[in-house]
Amino acid sequence: MRGIAALFVELSEEDVDYYTKKFEQTGFTSGINYYRCFDLNWELEAPWHGDLDLVFSIPGVKEYINGGGFVGGSCGD
Repeated sequence: MRGIAALFVELSEEDVDYYTKKFEQTGFTSGINYYRCFDLNWELEAPWHGDLDLVFSIPGVKEYINGGGFVGGSCGD
């Protein structure tokens, strides 16, 4: 196996070639746009935050999070 494909044994060489070709065609602009518009996304998603958040409404989740069971961190942690 060559290069990056050796790191992802779940992907075949054909898969890696496919995604490489797509990345070369389109770049990573759409992936970066999510972070570029993070504040706007937060505002647009505001109606679903808090009590209207479907995941937060699952029985036991609110208690788990508020009880210290979930400790957030940066993506690099």
